[in-house]
Amino acid sequence: CGKTSAVHALAKNLGYNILELNAGDLRDRDSIKEVIGNASKQRSLFSSKKIIFIDEIDNINNQDYGGMSAIEHIINSTSFPIVMCANKLYEKKLNNLRKISNVIEFKRINDQRILSVLKSISEKEKIKADENALKKISLLAGGDLRAAINDLQASIDSNKEVKDVTISKREQEVNI
Repeated sequence: CGKTSAVHALAKNLGYNILELNAGDLRDRDSIKEVIGNASKQRSLFSSKKIIFIDEIDNINNQDYGGMSAIEHIINSTSFPIVMCANKLYEKKLNNLRKISNVIEFKRINDQRILSVLKSISEKEKIKADENALKKISLLAGGDLRAAINDLQASIDSNKEVKDVTISKREQEVNI
């Protein structure tokens, strides 16, 4: 729905470098301190302006002892802005982070808006796209524009046409 794109656009607009990290790759307090902690203390090579972007902060699970408190400490001690994205903002483990953060909620994009973007892409890229195929992609994306664009790309045949779409509805949440 545009969370990552918004962070990149903000950084570019303000002239900031961006250091993008995925919280799923940082599984414990030590790795968080090593990667994010070090980044929060060091200036960029070519600029003093840097945004530290931690995507999928909600992917740090409760078994990652000390992970959330390490992030809280880094936020409170760095001079660089830290931006975090979460799909499940109101999980209990994020309570303290929400208290020390400014929260901006993004809503899923409706299927009509996604359809409009897919039509625009098809026109600009000279893709002959069947209207029903684009509608199907839009509906099955579940409000995720990036997924819809990926599905459009995957549905293009060798003649630069989209006739039939063989994708299924995306799982937005998985309960394991």
